[in-house]
Amino acid sequence: MSAYFDRDFKAHLQADSAIVAFVGDRIFPLVVPQAGSIPALVYTLVDGQLSNSLDGFTSGMVNYAVQLDCWARTYEDAMNLSIAVRNRLNIAATSFNTVIGGFPSLSEFEPDTRRYRRMLMLSCW
Repeated sequence: MSAYFDRDFKAHLQADSAIVAFVGDRIFPLVVPQAGSIPALVYTLVDGQLSNSLDGFTSGMVNYAVQLDCWARTYEDAMNLSIAVRNRLNIAATSFNTVIGGFPSLSEFEPDTRRYRRMLMLSCW
């Protein structure tokens, strides 16, 4: 993931008071670092495609496919966090726009950790 996109993506989410009320600064790439760091958001780059024209890569644009996981202790909190994230990502960021490819994509419960997850699939330009 581009260092700039990574930084801007996290900053865009942290600029929303509803998201911060849920997770504070617990927005992580790839994994939640500690079991006690819940609720949290975890984002993963699934794919990145350069936007080409007939002259090659001249647009400077990259389309990132991002998986965003909303982790919480209760199903209701996971759902409410995912709604706050969806609402925020419907607002264009300074350096990228987002298209949500289905809401929600997946709900899951981890019995070993007793955590709930709501997953969103995103396309960010």
